Amino acid sequence: MSIRWFPLFSLLLLNVSGCVTADILIGLSAIGGLSETLNISPFYVILGFFCLIILVAIIKDSIKHGKNNLSPELKIGIGVILAVIVILCFIPGRAPAKPTKLQPKQGTVATEKERLIYTDPKTGLMWPIDGNMSGKKMNWVDAMIWANKLNYVGYSDWRLPSKAEFEALSKQCGDLAAVWLNSNGFNNVQSDGYWSSSTDSDKTDYAWGVNMSNALIGHFYSKEYNGINVWPVRGFSEKYGDIVVQQNENQKELQKAKEVVARLEAEQKKEIEIKENRLKSQGTVFTVDNRFVFSGLIVKDKRTGLIWARDANLGWQNWHTSFKLIKELNKKRYAGYNDWRVPREKELLTLISYAKSKGYADPSGYSGPSQLFNKMGFYDVQHGHIDYMTGYYYWTSTTGSSSKHARVVSMYNGYAYSEYKGEGHYIWPVRGGK
Repeated sequence: MSIRWFPLFSLLLLNVSGCVTADILIGLSAIGGLSETLNISPFYVILGFFCLIILVAIIKDSIKHGKNNLSPELKIGIGVILAVIVILCFIPGRAPAKPTKLQPKQGTVATEKERLIYTDPKTGLMWPIDGNMSGKKMNWVDAMIWANKLNYVGYSDWRLPSKAEFEALSKQCGDLAAVWLNSNGFNNVQSDGYWSSSTDSDKTDYAWGVNMSNALIGHFYSKEYNGINVWPVRGFSEKYGDIVVQQNENQKELQKAKEVVARLEAEQKKEIEIKENRLKSQGTVFTVDNRFVFSGLIVKDKRTGLIWARDANLGWQNWHTSFKLIKELNKKRYAGYNDWRVPREKELLTLISYAKSKGYADPSGYSGPSQLFNKMGFYDVQHGHIDYMTGYYYWTSTTGSSSKHARVVSMYNGYAYSEYKGEGHYIWPVRGGK
């Protein structure tokens, strides 16, 4: 007898025998058991039990008063009830959300001291239990480099998983992969996208990823997008093809990332050198509005005591890497100083207040603050456009609406708001202050 029929027949037999207490106990346990076994709503199970109880009552009454006194109407009613019960017992359930193959922490553990690694017994791939080890989102290049440099629990051969490897993991975990994983041994698995190492074959500036909130497969993102999570893996499996081919493919993708890093660093270095040489050649010192003193690479605001970089476009970074840029400027003693920093929100807003006092406060941005500052003598103050806000703001060091956000200020229209730290915006270094 199938196990899902057992609670029904138990209830039937006990009801016929008149054991009401047993009916109740068996009924309560059967509701939960059948709901899980059939993978249908408990509502339908309860409905089936009500029909069953009514049917049993009719049968008991028939036995008590004679077996042949059922009217045609009653026979039809019994038939309908039986049909409902049979349908409810055989109603197909949804595809199970819980996998049966993946059981975190029951595979081989890499270290006995802490259960930090799960080894998939089907593939041999090793996944960190922590699904958000980096603690931040990255673009594809940064993710590839980060995973490659990772040294964790004695292993230094971590990498980004391929599209096929990530899809296999996600498919095992049902519709809500992150929720299931976090409930079954893993932790910090994020509910949105994760990078894979696989470049899109048609658009080489895009890479594939997997969304862990709904197990959708086939997402691809611009490699420059800073809003994707990272979850490394180690090892290779024949399940996904020849291991040597996989290793070569991974190295090829890693080399692409390294080439991008080298190119960006060279471009940034060259750009800074060009700007430094250009500005150093301009030795004229002049003052605007008896407040802003322009002198080579710097502009001093006599009212606030702040010293701004004259070039307002020294880098376009996410919030985390903006501090690395500032560190490099200080290491090179940009403009002769080594105490540059990311400005606070209130410091950038002093510039906005000045622009507004001069009539450059158009909310549409057509006569916004950037227009004024570029006329005054600053270089490359970014103005952006009201229809393309992302990327045209300036980072501040001020925390935003949460620890994952920081405040940004627009030189297009003076607006300020909280932005996700993984997005890219401009850096306008500052030093000093009263």
